[in-house]
Amino acid sequence: MPGTKSIWKGAALRTAALVALVALSSLAAGAQGAAFTPTVAASFDFEKGGNQGWGSRGDGTVVKAVPAAAHSGSLGLSAANRGANWHGSAIDLVNVLKKGATYDFSAWIRLASAPGTPSVVKFTMEEKSAGKTNWVTVAQAEVKDDKWVQVAGKYSFASGMDNLTIYAESSAPSDVIYTDDIVIMMTSAPAAAEPIKIQKDLKSLQDAFKGYWAVGTCVNTSNIEGEIGELVVKHFNSIVAENAMKPVYVHPAEDTYFWDDSDKIVAFGKKNNLVMRYHTLQWHEQCPNWFFLDKNGKEMVDEKNPAKREENKKILLKRLEDHVTTVVSRYKDDIRSWDVVNEVIDPGQPDGMRQSKWYLIAGKDFIETAFRAARAAGGPRAKLYINDFNTHDPAKRDALFAFVKEMKAKGVPIDGVGHQMHVRINTPIKQISDSIKLFGSVGLDNLVTELDMGIYADDITSYASVPEDTLITQGYRYKELFDAFRALNKELSIVIFWGISDGTSWLQNRPVNRVDAPLLFDNQLQAKHAYWGIVDPSKLPPEPKAPAPKSAPKVGEAIPGKAVVDGKIESAWNAAKVLDVAIATGAANPATAKARVMWDADFLYVLMEVADPLLNDANSAVHEKDSVEVFVDEDNAKTETYKGDDAQYRVNFRNQKSFGSNGEDKKMQSAVVLTDGGYLVEMAIPFRTSKGEAGKIIGFDLQVNDADGSGKRVGMAKWNDDTNESWRNTVNWGTLKLAK
Repeated sequence: MPGTKSIWKGAALRTAALVALVALSSLAAGAQGAAFTPTVAASFDFEKGGNQGWGSRGDGTVVKAVPAAAHSGSLGLSAANRGANWHGSAIDLVNVLKKGATYDFSAWIRLASAPGTPSVVKFTMEEKSAGKTNWVTVAQAEVKDDKWVQVAGKYSFASGMDNLTIYAESSAPSDVIYTDDIVIMMTSAPAAAEPIKIQKDLKSLQDAFKGYWAVGTCVNTSNIEGEIGELVVKHFNSIVAENAMKPVYVHPAEDTYFWDDSDKIVAFGKKNNLVMRYHTLQWHEQCPNWFFLDKNGKEMVDEKNPAKREENKKILLKRLEDHVTTVVSRYKDDIRSWDVVNEVIDPGQPDGMRQSKWYLIAGKDFIETAFRAARAAGGPRAKLYINDFNTHDPAKRDALFAFVKEMKAKGVPIDGVGHQMHVRINTPIKQISDSIKLFGSVGLDNLVTELDMGIYADDITSYASVPEDTLITQGYRYKELFDAFRALNKELSIVIFWGISDGTSWLQNRPVNRVDAPLLFDNQLQAKHAYWGIVDPSKLPPEPKAPAPKSAPKVGEAIPGKAVVDGKIESAWNAAKVLDVAIATGAANPATAKARVMWDADFLYVLMEVADPLLNDANSAVHEKDSVEVFVDEDNAKTETYKGDDAQYRVNFRNQKSFGSNGEDKKMQSAVVLTDGGYLVEMAIPFRTSKGEAGKIIGFDLQVNDADGSGKRVGMAKWNDDTNESWRNTVNWGTLKLAK
């Protein structure tokens, strides 16, 4: 079986181990709820033959247990002859899963053959209740080859269901999908006989911020009823659909629109006098692939003929125009605020644009087309926004700002910027304020469109249950954030939370599968310290003490010289002093490196010999594969945010480059050679705002990223900064002296 790497020896052992792992995470539930003993709700290894209740989804799809689809043992489930992206293997779990319980879902999935372009494979839950249907992504991954990948996620539902069908699907209909070793674990108890009651005596959020801006939340059809629906009406005066209005749901086929769920949400808003926003008319994700197929059903991005490429571009833009016109025309009397395009900026690209199918086929024209079509259909009263994440990051902010100015100069009707604001407990608040002020300075409206505050500082740490001190600290960080929002009252017109309670948050299984608590209300719909932090901070307990400051930063030395960047250790390197990159973060024993540095007037040369016997490139994120990172602060200012002279450079063991803030590909050089027990990286990093000169002191740090056998980044090693914040600020970097 191509690429199979499993740490388990059999289905029974694998399930038992998962039970044990989940049990550990449930022993001390603390603020997250009472202790609960995890139980296996369902598992499928297909070893006894037959499909174990799984059938086909989609006419013509052939689902069968076959040897070729086995991840472990002798059989796995194959879904072939698929005619659409949503076709695949499926099973109804309505008599298995319980309302109010939380489930951990885990499965192995692969494609029978490597796709021509990356495919997104996922398990989706189709919820049917009272004649209405909702779709929830339970777990997903991007795959570029025919290797096994493990996907995992959490799932729960709050109201009664007629059907709960989970199914495997892939973004490319031609993919044959193999699945095996599926485990669904109940990790919290079903809904108690006594229904959850909201705290009716709390001051509502909409009253707390009256005179400032509207305050809202995202909803699905499954959480606008019962107690959670009552919580929405009490606290919020605006709503947005979390998923129901995205292109893949509202326009699944070129000649088919599905309005039921979006209509239901709009009706809920009108009934309760809630201002409705639309999210989103265009996106590179959750977009049906039919948009990108030519008249013959072939992928437009694969077309090489210039004339046909131009024809395909016109087809794509016409499809987008029709989609936008149809949707906006339907809801223009009920919705004024529209996310027209979503996540089109990538500061790591030379031109700052995300290399999506939209962009590769149509360039920037698809953005202009979407905005002009929305204005034509919605009229002058429609407010049209470009929405993106990490807009507080200086590189992302500046790339977006430049692009919006370019579009406005062309007369494209952009009214404002949506700042998603998926922040973390340690995100610098000043960066957020600076970004909103920048866009407001040129007359653009600002919206906070998807606010949540994850409790982790990185993608590696995971709590079995969230410490109380962390929840208190989160309350203080929310206070600081909303103090900043109040000060931005003139530039800001709405704040939308991305979720109603922790139990409804998308962060429960992203970016990794772990408990998170990013919102104002807990799983039982009760107010957290985060609520009091923004409504009445006097009710917060004393703030936990910050960790003791770390000792003085390390001082390294770079020798004068010029390296030939070829992955060979030439004699010039022999005089360079070794820097040990070995401060472990995440995994107990991550990959480490021995590094040496040289300099000349134009470049900083870095050589890193990495000790890592297990190399894996399955992760879709280049920088999370086994890789190294170099951080350079040319004026050694030790600032809370990246300034113009600060930059982040990354190279993985395949010599694929990527960049954080201010990193650039124009002059940076790299070479990688695999070695016994690891790999060697040689880099030439340009001085961007100054010149190298003897005696100069710069801020500097090094990092090694360590992936496990599945491609997941599980650990890091650093030279000096042990905060996991090197990508965000320069405060804890070491220093480097350019020796004579």
